[in-house]
Amino acid sequence: MAALHATQAQRTELSLLFREMIAVCAASKFDLARWLEADSAFHRLIFHSTDNCFYIPFGNLLETIFKCFFTWPSSAQDIFLDEHRKIYEAIMIGDADAAHRASMNLMLNSTQPRL
Repeated sequence: MAALHATQAQRTELSLLFREMIAVCAASKFDLARWLEADSAFHRLIFHSTDNCFYIPFGNLLETIFKCFFTWPSSAQDIFLDEHRKIYEAIMIGDADAAHRASMNLMLNSTQPRL
């Protein structure tokens, strides 16, 4: 839904947030707090960009959820940047099907431990 309804301002903000996520990964030392801030803002913005009164409140809950349940990444390899990139790119080009597939892929992959 965000791929279809995001405003230009929201797409610009999403670009800034994704660049921050890349910067966190490129840093010589992984900063978990910085990652959680960027990642939660990225997902919160996606919920807000749906323009759906049902989903928007979920975006507001994400910060607490991320801090309680998603504090496990210990390195840039544990954060699934490529999966986030696919979501970002699909939203930016307005491809709702690709955004949905990428989101599902992130959810499925992030529940599987990396070997």
